Amino acid sequence: MRDRFFQHIGTTAASDELLPQESLVELITDFLDFKSKLLLNWPGADRTSRQRLLRALLDHLERNVLTDDIHTIAAISSDDPERPAKIIRSYYSACHASGRPIAKRQSALLDSVSSGDSKLYAVLGGQGITTAYLDELREIHTMYHSFLVDYIETLGEFLKSLASQPDVSRYYPEGLDIINWLRNPEATPDVSYLASSRVSFPIIGILQLAQYMVSLKVLGQNPSTFNPSLSGIAGHSQGLVIAAVIAGAVDWSSFIDLSRTAVEILFSIGVVSQQIYPETSPDPKIVSDSISNDEGTPSSMLSIRGISEAQVQEHVDVSNKSLPEDRKISIALANGPRNFVVAGPATSLCGLNARLRRFKVSAEVDQNRIPSKERKSTLTNHFLPISVPFHTNYLLPALPILRKRLGHIFLPSNSLQIPVYDTNTGEDLSALGSENLLDRLVYLITVAPVRWLKASTCESASHIVDFGPGGSSGIGVVTSHNKQGTGVRVMMAGALAGKSSEVGYKAELFSWNKASIVDSKNWARSFSPRLIRATDGQIHLETKMSKLLHMPPIMVAGMTPTTVSWRFVSATINAGYHIELAGGGYRDEAMLTTALNNIVATIPPGRGVCINIIYVDPRAVAWQIPLLEKLHAEGIPIDGLTIGAGVPSVEISQSYINDLGLKYIAFKPGSVNSIKQVISIAKANSTFPVILQWTGGRAGGHHSFEDFHTPILEVYGQIRDCENIILVAGSGFGSAEDAYPYFTGAWSKAFGYPPMPFDGVLLGSRMMTAKEASTSVGSKKKIVETDGLPDGQWEKTFKGAAGGVITVISEMGEPMHVLATRGMRFWAEMDTIFKMPKDQMVATLQKRSSYIIKKLNDDFQKVWFGKNTAEEAVLLKEMTYHEVVARMVELMYISARGVWIDKSLKTLTGDFIRRVEERFATSSGSGFVLSDYADLDAPQVVLDTLVKTYPDISDDIITPLDVQFFLSLCLRPGKKPVPFVPVLDENLSFYFKKDSLWQSENLWAVVGNDADRTQILHGPVAAQHSKTYDEPVQDILDGIKNGLVSSLLKEAYNGEIRNLPVQKAPLEITPQAHWSDSERNVSITESSESVVYAISSARDDLPSPSSWYRMIAGDQYTWRYALLSSETVISGNKRLPNPIRKICTPSSDLRVTVENHTEPSKMVITIQAASDTENPDTVVKIRLQGSCIVADCILSPTTTHVSPTLRLAFSYHPDAVYAPIRENSDGLLDEVSEFYRKLWFGDEQLDFDAQPTQDFSGETMTITREAISSFLQATGSSCETYRSRANQELPAPLDFGIVIAWKALLKPIFLRKNGGNILKLVHLSNKFKRVDGAASLSAGDKVSTSSRITAVRIQDAGKVVEVLAVITKDGSPVMEVVSQFMYRGKYTDFETTFERKVEVPMQVHLGSRKDVAILKSKPWFQLTNPDSELLDRTFIFRLETTQVKSTATAGTVLVVGTVSEKHATDGERSVASINYTTALSSVNPILRYLNTHGSGVEGPVLLENAIPVHGASGIPLKRPMSSAAYAKVSGDYNPIHVSNTFALLANLPGSIVHGMHTSSAIGSLLETWTAKGRVGAVRSFEASFVGMVLPDDLVDVEFWHTAMMKGRKVIKITAKKTDSGEMVLKGEAEVEEQRSAYLFTGQGSQEPNMGMDLYASSPIARSVWDIADKFYLKTYGFEITKIVRENPKEMTIHFGGVNGRRIRQNYLSLTLQTTGDDGQPILEKVFKDINEDSESYTFKSPKGLLHATQFTQAAITLVELARYKDMEARGLISENYNFAGHSLGEYPALASFAQIMSIEQLVAICFYRGMAMQVTVKRDEQGASDYSLCAVNPSRVSKTFNEKMLRFITKTISQQTGWLLEIVNFNISNRQYVCAGELIALDCLTKLLDRIAKGLNVDWINRPGSGLDGKTVFLSTVRSIIQEAQAKKTRVELKRGTGITPLEGIDVPFHSTLLRPGVATFRDFLASKIDPSNIDAKKLVNKWVPNLTGKPFRNDRKYFEYVYNLTGSVPLQKLLGEWREIDLVM
Repeated sequence: MRDRFFQHIGTTAASDELLPQESLVELITDFLDFKSKLLLNWPGADRTSRQRLLRALLDHLERNVLTDDIHTIAAISSDDPERPAKIIRSYYSACHASGRPIAKRQSALLDSVSSGDSKLYAVLGGQGITTAYLDELREIHTMYHSFLVDYIETLGEFLKSLASQPDVSRYYPEGLDIINWLRNPEATPDVSYLASSRVSFPIIGILQLAQYMVSLKVLGQNPSTFNPSLSGIAGHSQGLVIAAVIAGAVDWSSFIDLSRTAVEILFSIGVVSQQIYPETSPDPKIVSDSISNDEGTPSSMLSIRGISEAQVQEHVDVSNKSLPEDRKISIALANGPRNFVVAGPATSLCGLNARLRRFKVSAEVDQNRIPSKERKSTLTNHFLPISVPFHTNYLLPALPILRKRLGHIFLPSNSLQIPVYDTNTGEDLSALGSENLLDRLVYLITVAPVRWLKASTCESASHIVDFGPGGSSGIGVVTSHNKQGTGVRVMMAGALAGKSSEVGYKAELFSWNKASIVDSKNWARSFSPRLIRATDGQIHLETKMSKLLHMPPIMVAGMTPTTVSWRFVSATINAGYHIELAGGGYRDEAMLTTALNNIVATIPPGRGVCINIIYVDPRAVAWQIPLLEKLHAEGIPIDGLTIGAGVPSVEISQSYINDLGLKYIAFKPGSVNSIKQVISIAKANSTFPVILQWTGGRAGGHHSFEDFHTPILEVYGQIRDCENIILVAGSGFGSAEDAYPYFTGAWSKAFGYPPMPFDGVLLGSRMMTAKEASTSVGSKKKIVETDGLPDGQWEKTFKGAAGGVITVISEMGEPMHVLATRGMRFWAEMDTIFKMPKDQMVATLQKRSSYIIKKLNDDFQKVWFGKNTAEEAVLLKEMTYHEVVARMVELMYISARGVWIDKSLKTLTGDFIRRVEERFATSSGSGFVLSDYADLDAPQVVLDTLVKTYPDISDDIITPLDVQFFLSLCLRPGKKPVPFVPVLDENLSFYFKKDSLWQSENLWAVVGNDADRTQILHGPVAAQHSKTYDEPVQDILDGIKNGLVSSLLKEAYNGEIRNLPVQKAPLEITPQAHWSDSERNVSITESSESVVYAISSARDDLPSPSSWYRMIAGDQYTWRYALLSSETVISGNKRLPNPIRKICTPSSDLRVTVENHTEPSKMVITIQAASDTENPDTVVKIRLQGSCIVADCILSPTTTHVSPTLRLAFSYHPDAVYAPIRENSDGLLDEVSEFYRKLWFGDEQLDFDAQPTQDFSGETMTITREAISSFLQATGSSCETYRSRANQELPAPLDFGIVIAWKALLKPIFLRKNGGNILKLVHLSNKFKRVDGAASLSAGDKVSTSSRITAVRIQDAGKVVEVLAVITKDGSPVMEVVSQFMYRGKYTDFETTFERKVEVPMQVHLGSRKDVAILKSKPWFQLTNPDSELLDRTFIFRLETTQVKSTATAGTVLVVGTVSEKHATDGERSVASINYTTALSSVNPILRYLNTHGSGVEGPVLLENAIPVHGASGIPLKRPMSSAAYAKVSGDYNPIHVSNTFALLANLPGSIVHGMHTSSAIGSLLETWTAKGRVGAVRSFEASFVGMVLPDDLVDVEFWHTAMMKGRKVIKITAKKTDSGEMVLKGEAEVEEQRSAYLFTGQGSQEPNMGMDLYASSPIARSVWDIADKFYLKTYGFEITKIVRENPKEMTIHFGGVNGRRIRQNYLSLTLQTTGDDGQPILEKVFKDINEDSESYTFKSPKGLLHATQFTQAAITLVELARYKDMEARGLISENYNFAGHSLGEYPALASFAQIMSIEQLVAICFYRGMAMQVTVKRDEQGASDYSLCAVNPSRVSKTFNEKMLRFITKTISQQTGWLLEIVNFNISNRQYVCAGELIALDCLTKLLDRIAKGLNVDWINRPGSGLDGKTVFLSTVRSIIQEAQAKKTRVELKRGTGITPLEGIDVPFHSTLLRPGVATFRDFLASKIDPSNIDAKKLVNKWVPNLTGKPFRNDRKYFEYVYNLTGSVPLQKLLGEWREIDLVM
């Protein structure tokens, strides 16, 4: 059996493991099916036992598995769509096979009907719904076979016999054998046969009867028990017959009899109708056309959906005009308000169909820009598969035939047990007495049109069951759509499931579970307004809108310009009504912020503001949204945001909802699609209120093209499916009478829909005439004079003026309704031009210019600009300068009021006047007339002065260039657009339309004060309602509200006030349900005295905040409820987070105790939370004192040994339910300050009234080892440097300074003048800087601290106080500590702010006369010597600024400082001083100048790429669980770090780790990673605490070497949370490098292109070379860079012209002292070949001039100086250095570090030095000499060869020959020496060293007196080498030898005695080039290591004596003779 079962269920499983994983229900029912089928084959006795088994299984299934009806269980059992039917079939088959009756269990729906809670009706469908009716019948025949088999066979046989009758059999060529068709699907005829009414009529009837029978049997009912549950039954078309059968059946027997009757009636109607109206086929082309357009095969009935009956009838009437009487068509079925079927001949319907095709459009086509009445319909038209035109007069001939054929049937009306409804009139057919219903039924099915809305009224129905056909596409769905919003739920008795959730299915119909009963929404019941009577007798109109806003459901819409006025908005709110501030009327943040602040200051505390923005203006949105977010954070009560002119995406809308702190968001969609967008937004934010404002196209101002009603009718149901949408109707309303139907929903009844109530109405145009509105009186009168239009006629305004209103196109290209003033009629005329292509538009403007200019001047608010002194209209280019300026003043300055229209227009005028003065000032030579734009406050005076000063402006015509300048001013962005039209060009639309609304409010700025010129926005329908003007806004709105109340009272409450429900409390509270099982972590202990709420769970198992607050707030509206349920409290005019709720935030071990909880006046609430310290955390006790709520926050004992208490006080306002709790701020700041004083200072008193500018003293203390050790332990320092070792000095880390300076830093923040709340204080940053030259602090040091405030600044986030503390030791400053603190909040007391700041030094180079003139013109620049020439000089500005603000942007600025000259040597000398004060300035004029013309100096130089110091990844830093240890060692016991309660009170997420604590830990890492443990290496360290660090957070720290600063590394520090990446700390440090030495090389290392790569990449290096080139070119006629790049072998200098002669003279002046043959000194020319007549001179060098000494020295020097300058510019030169230059290198070394000479001086010296050396030696014609240098490395000659040996052999060669050979450089002992000498001598030295390397013994040299034989051999060898050399006749070429290398390119014996004769001359040359005053000894002492001494230079006698002993210098001898022990000035 097991295997057979597996085979039965379709698997070959042979083991349990392979058993299909199906639900238990599936397995059991599969087994039941298996057993049921086996049962058929068992003999009698065995069958009985098997039946018992089946019954047992069924009992088990029903008792233990089925928790609901089998249909309900099956529907949810499987994802397989076929499985539920199988389960049901198996179940009922088993029941039948077992012989066991079906278990009876009443369905929940029938129970509800029986109890009167529900009311049930039934409906049945008709033809055309489906052609798959036979499949439906087959499905239920299979699924419920045991129920139906006999019944269907009976009816099937009967039907078969009817079709066999001779008179009709020909109509059934394929018979009518449904039994065969059901059993054999393959025998089923095709669809066309089944679709014919003669076949479908009776079979559909059988299907409906079968559905009814199945439903009753499943329910365990019969007709007598079930039918009383039905309140009525409606049959659609042929379904009426089955309705009558059901209504007439009293039991199953009568039901079966009536079923035969019904089948006969339906069969007869079907066949006779076909006889009367045979099937026809239209033209095949028409058929094909219809099919290709998805309209179906043409037939006798055409379905039309999506248009009204009137529209359908209009199309029918037009079609019938061209049809003969016997071919006309008519509406046969009216299934719904927009669902119809037209019937008639198929050919005629094809004509109608073709017409509809022309008048319809796809729903995908955008018609939003087409007026609604001109749009094509988005209808659906489709032929139904019905061959006969039922419900038309075409079937009248069938009536007598049917009467005769069915004459034997009698259906008396009184036999109907329940009402059945006439399908045409809705009449109850059961109420007609004994009348035979047969004739009426036949007539209703064949001829009478169906009015389904009447037939299916189903009064008071809650549920309707549909017995088919069509399932989820049948008449039930049609009925459901019709009943939407009436509270009726339709269920499909023939469908187990379906896609639509709007209807129910079998599972819902048969379910036992009460929860299965779905109550559909009744719009009228759910959304109609109701009246509430308050305890004070006031009657309130309540809707969803009023409950949200706590205001009447009448609002004033945001509209420019009316609600731009903050006064109007304030007046409306104060009148008690909702209004939107029109944000579109504001140009910048400052204006909008001011308006909001003004509103908030003038409305009741706690009331919020709603802002309307224009989404189609992205530039405005881009600043408005961030501003709103900022203002919300500041506490400005912004309740709502309304978005008009577009609907943002769901994502953007969610960001607004999440970020702006809104209570609701509103949208003004303009079409069905945009309404659906709003619905999507609402669904995505299902708990957040969304206001949907619908105005349609009849609104004033910008409007859509939509009809007001049609879109809402289409989507009302979708809107109401979103519980969070508040629906508001707008446009056209002005009285209670016209608004009332929209509140009740009655308006929709006129369209055939159920009531569709709105939640509120908005008024727009109606309010423009209010007294408080800024609309000018003239404009108000125009509004009152306007007639307006009724709703159906407003679209006339698209064609022109109608009812006094016209539509024009706005600047944004959108239609606007405006009053049809002269100006707006002209606007509409111009719109026809503006829509032209640009070229055509410009051409038309030129062609019609005279007309347009005249219209502008006569009719429009923006007149033509051009006008001459003769008052004639002219072009701009024809005006004089004076006429232009005068016209500007005339049009933009309102002389009658003495004001400019806008400040920006005043600036524009000033800018043009400046242009005029620049144009004419040259000829007059005077200064500017308009020196200050403030003079334009009296513009006529300026004009008069201009004419006097520049008389030519009255005659000179404006130039084309200035015309363009004027037009550019007119188009300048960011200013108010000009109120005139200056030119007719492509920008005319901008000039014409931009900024056109304000004039209607400011007629004083309009020509002639003429309102008829202006643009007055107004709705055409609303214009009907304004009958008077200057009616107070309160009266207008109260009048409408009171009228609504009166109407509703009369209609809904019989006019009796006593019938109104009374609201006992200002707020109704629904009692909180008990905690669910999931919230068992909360315990509630209640007694008569108290109730205790306690949370004992871990952090990840806490109750939700909303449920927790709701629970602890209680169920009564008391002060407790208000305090604990209010998210915010009111503080002044601001709305701030509720601090009490914050401290009640669910957390582990939180405990809330409410004592005397039943007596509000005696109630005490105690809140206690866990603590991170060993002490219990803060206890908060809250009680009521009078009308004041006080909360005492008692902090646990701290290191100050006190328990300070902070008291918070609030007032309670129960009537203001929107804001019942308000903070009492009187004395709060002092209360908080005193609390913190006790906390930080204990018993020490502070002077809260001290002046912010005074100094504050801190503590004097001795640093102890214990203090340092505790600090290091608390910060987790692991740096070896600070490990405490006994008897060793213990240094303190740099940031230990915070411990020393803490109290000094804190004292200034207590000052009352700061005006800050210390409870909201946050520590922003610390900066530690060791004073230059100061050593690190250590244990044992005695230190003192003083502090002063260096800045008080107001920022967006709060007020910042910067405090500088100076730590002194032994009276000298050793460290500066700067801390920034911020009082969070919004501050406007700018008069308390100031800033004292040492500015970054700036340098300015005056490279032109213009630069000089600009600087000298500045009043703040005062030269010490006024006659100084400033051109081509550089100045350094060192300034200190003190700024004291009086407003947000302006204040007094005091700048003091010095200006020093930047010499070429980089020295500084004061040339000017600055002491300048500006009053009420928004800028610092000196800094503005420097930022424009200067550049920074001495700042850090960024590296091209930052270098990570922290390794491959960040350094992990774990933060401690508790901050108590750090609080103790640092002295910062701010409770936000140790008390969770205080942290929450400060609006923090919980206690947070000190920012200082984290920075100290990072400082320790910094010491380890960058300073490598060197004490004092970290010179400065600053850290900004940019994010909160919570206990136990893991932080990743990174150190980046980003820049250099004077040789110190600049380290950028970042710390981020490991898990989120959130930045928590940013910092920077300067780390001293180890002492550096800088070495400059000498000659011999030159090569072509050296230094040119740096020349290309470094501007600084390039400037060095360029200066040198400039000097050499001017002085000697060559460029050194050319020699370096090209290395030419010769170069000719020409002496032609003036410059050439000057250059020749420079060469002639170069002289050199040499020694003559007689040994006497002689002075001779350096260039002997140049005389007064020389025309040129040629330099030559066989290896290239770069190797000629005079050029080599200059080139090498420049390479090194350029490299130094580049390194210096990049911050690489340390202040801790030594420097030395090798040989020539001493010159660039001294020029670089000591700055003793300029670049020009340096290269002049090097050229002379090189040239002098070059000419000292004799040369051949090619310029070659007989001298050179060689480098010798003794260690490479032999292991024993050394310096002594080298000295001996060089001396020997020289003595043996008389040749020059000397050791001149002693570079590295025994490793590198340089020998100078003649080539032949150097060649001999080379050969001798080779011999020594090969074994020639010279060891004896080191042992005097020994080795005589060795000496003899040596000398012999020397002589041999000399002789060999002397024998050579050619010039010696040096080659590399063992241990010796020739220095290529050197042909002068540098440093040798040969050059000594030139010393005196060179000394004199040096003296002429170096100014001793430029030598600063401090730059040399202990830093310079001279070649001569090899020891650091000192300026003491001993050192100078040492030098004298080396040199025998006569000047030194003289100096030593006159020596005095004073500082040596060099």
